Amino acid sequence: HLAQPATGDNQGNQVYGLVAEGFAVGLVIDSGTTAQTVVGYNSSINASEFSDGGSNTLILAPVHSTLRVPGGSTSSLAVAFANDPNTGLYRAGADVGDLVAGGAVAGRWGNAYLGIVSGSAIAPSLRFTSEGSLGFYRSGASALGLSYGRLVLPTDAPASGTATGTAGSIAWDANYLYVCKSANSWSRATLNTF
Repeated sequence: HLAQPATGDNQGNQVYGLVAEGFAVGLVIDSGTTAQTVVGYNSSINASEFSDGGSNTLILAPVHSTLRVPGGSTSSLAVAFANDPNTGLYRAGADVGDLVAGGAVAGRWGNAYLGIVSGSAIAPSLRFTSEGSLGFYRSGASALGLSYGRLVLPTDAPASGTATGTAGSIAWDANYLYVCKSANSWSRATLNTF
């Protein structure tokens, strides 16, 4: 409902309050000075706008459409938690978004990729929730590291040296370790007990 408070705001503007479920949002009817909060419908984009009278605007598009928020930055997130304001999301650039945790970028997504930070052997960037120190990280230029433990490969040995394969593939069985050196060209090494 629309209700007029007993007095105007502290700048002498006449202010009306839009009340929904007990939350009031100021709607400036007569703004002699810069509005503190403005709410209105923008017909050019078919959406409701909330503004602080400055550069910050929240756009609420119609039902079944889009919630639009300011682009934000690492230190001033576009979407954050009330009790954890340095964790959330912001727009890092055209078609690029960053995921921030504790004020630091933890991941990035774009039009055709999902990126993560490099990490380290003691804090791998791709890890398991059940075993946080086990995972993968960028160990150097064009190099992927395993933080610790073993990399377990399934048994999928080629039937012959010319079996279908992609260069760089590795396979094994009880007797041999197989490496595909080039397309459909395998070599093998005997496995000996030590």
